[in-house]
Amino acid sequence: MSRLVLIIDDEQVSAQALARMLDILDYQPVVDRNADEAIRFLRQMIPDLILLDLNMRHVNGMEMLGFLKRNKRTTHVPVVMVSVNDQPEAIQKAYNAGAVGYLVKPVSIEKLESILERILES
Repeated sequence: MSRLVLIIDDEQVSAQALARMLDILDYQPVVDRNADEAIRFLRQMIPDLILLDLNMRHVNGMEMLGFLKRNKRTTHVPVVMVSVNDQPEAIQKAYNAGAVGYLVKPVSIEKLESILERILES
């Protein structure tokens, strides 16, 4: 049975690229385009991992990460931040807030596979 990965990203091209890579790697992707969609999904199902865009329009990724880590249903779900921002301070801030990984866009399938194996298959 493949593992469920929730992608929260308001950029359709980026989200679909991640979803295609997850399909290839035999994971089950679900794409939500904003925090509201993600919260509705999380009321119904809990994924094995969340790929969360740092720079979304209405609710930014750090705010969403805080919500996920405070919520008793999702506090245990590993969250990997995804962003074009490759600055060390942004990466460290994400880890300090509870992220277990950080991927810089554009994400390669090799880096995605590596982080999924490290987090989910260990």
